[in-house]
Amino acid sequence: KPAGATRGKFDSPQAIWATQWLRERYSLNDFVAGHTYLFEAIYPENKKLSRLIGDYGDFSGLVLLAAINIRDGSELDPVKEGKRLGIKHAEEFNFNSIDDVAKFVKSDTFDEEGFVAYYPFNGLRVKIKSNHYEFRHRAARVLDEQHLWGWFKQGYSAESLCRLLP
Repeated sequence: KPAGATRGKFDSPQAIWATQWLRERYSLNDFVAGHTYLFEAIYPENKKLSRLIGDYGDFSGLVLLAAINIRDGSELDPVKEGKRLGIKHAEEFNFNSIDDVAKFVKSDTFDEEGFVAYYPFNGLRVKIKSNHYEFRHRAARVLDEQHLWGWFKQGYSAESLCRLLP
């Protein structure tokens, strides 16, 4: 039977939820043998995620990020594998430079948590957070006059800050 784990733990709340979700829908035979599947778990009870990152609407499930061969590190195409399994997969973006990535993530129109930059030549993955996520994260921890003035100095208006609040 398939099982979920978070940082090697099978008994975290997210791992237990993911295991149940997987077992209700799949058997081990549905997955390509010899591969480890990486997912993001999105569900209402995972309050920190849903409160800080944004509104996923009614979506509750796993999002396929990668499927990695345990012997040689090669990867299946997550878009094709997601479609084959009938499971949501991460959206793919292509950029020409790290400057283009930074400009996109820091733009006012990018209203997501961020994304994972993947370098296929060496398998490196780097999580990049958006300004919107950073603001929501800080606002959830502490929102006082000093922090507000800091955001105003960065060019945010009171109206734009209100739209970002969780």
